Amino acid sequence: MNVRDEQPAHVSFLDRVTRRRRQRAFGFAAGAAALGILAIAIATGSFSSSADQSVAAEAGMRLAGAPLQATSGLGSVWVLTCERDCSGRQSAGQIVRVDSRTGEISQRINVVDANAFAIGAGALWLTHVYEGSASRIDPGTGRTTRTIKLALPKPVVPGDRQFLPDSISAGNDSVWVTTARGWV
Repeated sequence: MNVRDEQPAHVSFLDRVTRRRRQRAFGFAAGAAALGILAIAIATGSFSSSADQSVAAEAGMRLAGAPLQATSGLGSVWVLTCERDCSGRQSAGQIVRVDSRTGEISQRINVVDANAFAIGAGALWLTHVYEGSASRIDPGTGRTTRTIKLALPKPVVPGDRQFLPDSISAGNDSVWVTTARGWV
């Protein structure tokens, strides 16, 4: 038996999450930035073949941190960023709202331990991998209105029911959260 076999089942998943956060924040930041800037450029009608940075500079945007994810909804483009400790438990960043008509930043919502987010059911939904939870955020005020603790319906190994959310999707009346541990 090797050392890896003796570790709790969630350790390898948390290692993957840490690596993915590090890759997103550092190794893949250029790709994520391109995705976010492209979404903003398309939404604002300012898309051109010029370099990604010139589109962001033209729009006057300072996202403050490495872009991790971008999506659109509620008349805006939303970008999840990480500013500090992007590969650890104390990660901090923002959800940045960009007005799709003007291309200007209209709102910044500070977030911690953010892993992924979605828009649906009239709210922003954010997963927290280390807390094992999902939060509902009012898009108008930026305030968390509810946090739901997630747990697996049965243990992966005795005593380990940590959900460790991986991704989130939201519709009109439901929110779905996945884990690499085989549950939705």
